[in-house]
This record gives sequence, structure tokens and C-alpha cells, in this order.
Amino acid sequence: MAEKESPFDIDDVSQLNDVPQEEEAEGSVGSREVALLTVRTFTVFLLVLGGVWLCLKVFRRRRGSWKEAGLAVSIQIIWQVLAWYSRHIDANWVLHLTSGTVDSETTRKVFNFVENLFHALAIYTGMAVVGRLAGVVGTLLWIFCGMSILAPLVFAIIILLLDLSLNAEDRHAFATTIGVASGKMVILNLLPLGMLICWLIGHCRTRTTRKSTRELASTIISGVLIVFHLVNIAQWIVYVITKNTDSFELKVALVDVDVGLIEAGYLLACLAIPWAWFIGLIIPIPGSSQETLNVNLKLAKQNKTRNIVKYKKDSDKSKPIVATPPTSPQKFSPEVTSSPSVHSQFSSPLVNPTPMSDILPGEKKSKRRSYMEAVSNSSINVLENAPPRQSKSADPLWLPSSKPVEL
Repeated sequence: MAEKESPFDIDDVSQLNDVPQEEEAEGSVGSREVALLTVRTFTVFLLVLGGVWLCLKVFRRRRGSWKEAGLAVSIQIIWQVLAWYSRHIDANWVLHLTSGTVDSETTRKVFNFVENLFHALAIYTGMAVVGRLAGVVGTLLWIFCGMSILAPLVFAIIILLLDLSLNAEDRHAFATTIGVASGKMVILNLLPLGMLICWLIGHCRTRTTRKSTRELASTIISGVLIVFHLVNIAQWIVYVITKNTDSFELKVALVDVDVGLIEAGYLLACLAIPWAWFIGLIIPIPGSSQETLNVNLKLAKQNKTRNIVKYKKDSDKSKPIVATPPTSPQKFSPEVTSSPSVHSQFSSPLVNPTPMSDILPGEKKSKRRSYMEAVSNSSINVLENAPPRQSKSADPLWLPSSKPVEL
């Protein structure tokens, strides 16, 4: 049996000249991919530069927390860097997430989970920043913070469960792709857009006084975020039309529109945070004296350090030793009292023969003598010779007398 001929069973290399060859090698990067990579790289660079300037501006102003600004900008940077790597770097050069192996599929699902998580965190963190700069405090601010954590987790976990439970055919089916895109649009675009519009209308109607720089930054950020969500909703509409149409010309025309709206969405996200925040802080507000405010803040900072009372507890050695007054050298006697008495006319108080010099300061003093001891040590002669202070009757008047009463 004759052997089958294969394309490599040739005798002369010149026979391959008739084989058509592609102009570009497989996996090469064309001009379109280079343009998209340049635009996305510029967006990431602009985001990092604006984040650094914003943190320095907030730190130098001493009003607001530069850590909060750094946290919000860091979430934005992580999201955009992950999207930049997966759509441009790995898709054209690394090919680790799209190689088709089992390990690459698992890695791609985990990578998509992290990217979706930070995407949703960036969206809802922007809303929390808008409320924070506008002066929202208390329960409403905690609601914003809780929503910024809960909603991204729910969204990312749902997409991860779909990737793990469905096979490749069901996951990329028409109904699944449209459902996932619609749910993503509702959670990440439609719901935040409605909240931003309601907040902006209510804030503009109730706020009549002059705005501060932070409130101005909040208004600018909310305006840019509204445009960002509108662009993403328009991109979702184009995506749905592309999936539903059968016209090849329409699909080719809408591909560039879809890609352009995606890149515009990333650029608007970069312009909202941190650039809109930074521009709102540097715009001078007419009628406001920033120099006077800065002087008052400096004076308040100086007074804060001046008014601190430095209390230092002295040690026992540094305290002056104050001797306890000694006990009275005189013995207690009835004739020595606080009021003048008859006994003082006949006698003089007895002096304790022990001198005061014998009592050392560190010696423990004895307790006060009892009254009976004081009376027993007193002069009995003086007590007997003392005249009575008041005459007393022999018997009390209310008791019956033993002597008969003569009338």
C-alpha cells in the first residue's frame, strides 16, 4: 500500500513557493492593539501621577485625611492595573490566562474574581468619597461604607460561582453572557447612577450657603462619575446590539465603538478619582479668604501646644519635709480647759517633765491619754479645796422628802 503524502514529504523546497503565506505572523501585535495599549498605559500613568499629587496636596493642607485619599486612589490603581494586564499585556505577550490549559483556566477564574472585586470596590468607594467630602457623617456615612464592602463582595462571588459551576459552552452561551452583562450593568452602573443623581439634586437644592473646597470637589467628582456611568450604560447597549444582530457590517462597525466606549470609561474613572478631587481642592472659591483661614489654622495649632499644662508629679525626695506638730506637753487636767475656770485661780497646770527636744521627728507619737488617766494624775488637793460652782439641794424637788413639811 502506498504511503500517504503529507505536506512535509517534498523533495525540493521550491515547491513551497506556491503556498499562500500570511503577511503577519500568528500572535503578532498590530497597529490597533498598539494604539489601545498606548491609550490604556497613558490612563494608568495619569492615574498614578494624579494619586501622588492628591495625597501630597491633602497632606500639605492639613485638612482632611491623606490616608483616606491614598486608600481610594490605591483601589482605583489596583483595578486599572489588573484590567490593563489582562486585556493588553497577557492577551498579546504573556498568554498565561488564555493558554487553554487546566491551570490557566483556574488562574483566569481567580484573576477575574479579584478584578471584579476591585472594580466594584472602585465604583462604590467613589460614592463614599463623594459623601465624605460633602460632610456626610454619622449613620449615612456608615451605610455608604457598608455598601462599599458588601456590594462588591456579592457581585464578585456571584461571577466566581458562575465560572466554577458552568462549563465553557454554557458559560459563553448567548443567554449567560447577556445575563451576566445585564447584572453587571445594574449593580455597577445603574444603581450607583441613580443614587448619585438623587444625592446631587438634593444637595444642590438644600445647600444655599457658600461651598468649601471639599464640597466643590465632591460636586465635581459626582458630575464626572455620572458621565462615567452613562458611558458604561451606552457600552452595554452596544454590546447587546452586537450580540443580537446578524449583520456582519453592523458588527464590524460596532466593534470600534465598543472598544472606544470601554477605553473612555477607564479614562473617566481616572478623571473622577483622583483628578476631579485634586482640581476641586485647588480651584479658588470667590469670596472666601483662604489666607485668613490658613492663618487661623496655624494659630489654633500653636495654641493647642501652648495651652497644654505640663504636670509633673514630684517624687517623695523632692518634697520638703514638714514636721508634724508634737502633742501638747501639758497633762490633761480639769483645770486646763478652753474656758476660764475657777480651778485656774488656785493652781497652775502641771508641765510634762519630758522636754520637746527628746521627741524625735521620726518617732511614733503615742495616742492621747484617756480621761481617767488624766484625772488620776491630776492634783487631788486642788479638787478638794476648790469652791463649788453651784449649790445643790440635798434632794431633788420631784422626789418625796423624808423630812415632814411644816405649814
